[in-house]
Amino acid sequence: MAPERISGEQYGIHSDVWSVGISFMELALGAFPYPQIQKNQGSLMPLQLLQCIVDEDPPILPVGQFSQTFVHFITQCMKRLPKERPAPNNLMRMH
Repeated sequence: MAPERISGEQYGIHSDVWSVGISFMELALGAFPYPQIQKNQGSLMPLQLLQCIVDEDPPILPVGQFSQTFVHFITQCMKRLPKERPAPNNLMRMH
């Protein structure tokens, strides 16, 4: 769930863009991309997990493991502010 949705802001298509980014990142890494959550091996309560997504900086991909295009795509999807994320039709043009 996008940070703004957790904070109670109104749904917008840019929330789905964040969800695409976090999903692709998790698939690429093979693990949930918030390392502070991984360290606790799932011991966080659901509310702590949501608070982490709202308060922490968005996760980033490890340097040198993925193409520059993929890193750019994920970085754009994971912008904290929804208005800074590209619209879905613009995501399709990223390559």
